[in-house]
Amino acid sequence: MNKTNQARAESALKLAIARCHGVNAMAEKLGITHSAVSQWTICPTPRCLEVEKLSGVPRYDLRPDIYPQEKDTAHDPSNT
Repeated sequence: MNKTNQARAESALKLAIARCHGVNAMAEKLGITHSAVSQWTICPTPRCLEVEKLSGVPRYDLRPDIYPQEKDTAHDPSNT
């Protein structure tokens, strides 16, 4: 993962944790220990879709190395 994607993933995880009201709350919702969540620097691949669902933070922000953001052609002015 390049530095830009690493920083994006780290920020997205922090936002996801905040939206879940903290590490303890996220861990409880995921059914894991708070220690596990507190050790994450980026969202683990197996947890990415769960974290997205809980927090509303998109998977392409949580793990841009795995889930590239698709171009929205519906709102692309060059598409008309």
